[in-house]
Amino acid sequence: MKISKQRLLQIIREEAEGQFKNLNTKSVSATSLKQQRLNREPDGDGTTPQERGLINQIEEFLAKIANKDGVDLVQHKALLTRILKYLQDSLLKSAKPEAGGEQ
Repeated sequence: MKISKQRLLQIIREEAEGQFKNLNTKSVSATSLKQQRLNREPDGDGTTPQERGLINQIEEFLAKIANKDGVDLVQHKALLTRILKYLQDSLLKSAKPEAGGEQ
């Protein structure tokens, strides 16, 4: 079965749309968080070292904010959801189909 690149991009957008619709409130232990980081594929996941660096910077930024006294990220879940939705929409709109035309 062949699928056009435009259709594939549409499917990806539709799937990603629901991904950040509602942030799940779940707790993760420090050990579990470290294990999740170790389980990420460093080279085979399609991200570049620069992209992984950006992801780490964002994660560290949020962790520093969450560690400040008086800050509870769960109270700001709606704002964080809106920010993630904005990022998702902006980044998916800028996604370019791979070169080589449609198949």
